[in-house]
Amino acid sequence: MKNLMLLIFLIAASCSKKAPETTMSEKPEVLDYDTTAIDSFAPGATPANMLPKVIKVKDSAKEAKKKVLEAQIKELEKKELEKKKAEEKQKTKDKEKQKALETSLPTEQSAI
Repeated sequence: MKNLMLLIFLIAASCSKKAPETTMSEKPEVLDYDTTAIDSFAPGATPANMLPKVIKVKDSAKEAKKKVLEAQIKELEKKELEKKKAEEKQKTKDKEKQKALETSLPTEQSAI
């Protein structure tokens, strides 16, 4: 009987919920950044007030994309121009080789 009572007491003591320990002496965190509302969330702000700002941002984003695309186009044109120049140089070299071969063949045939 004593063993049964001891067993029940141990089970009850081990299964009981323990309260979490909290200390109130901790200081709250201090934030390093500003947490005030932005203009669009300010009292009295209406979509009509924000519309010029939104349009300005959209326009600047379009301009940035346009500049990037123009830069890429210029780069591609430059590469194509270099490629054409290289091909033309190769063609002139081939023509010079062909002329050199044509001029050297008759002299070799006459020697035979």
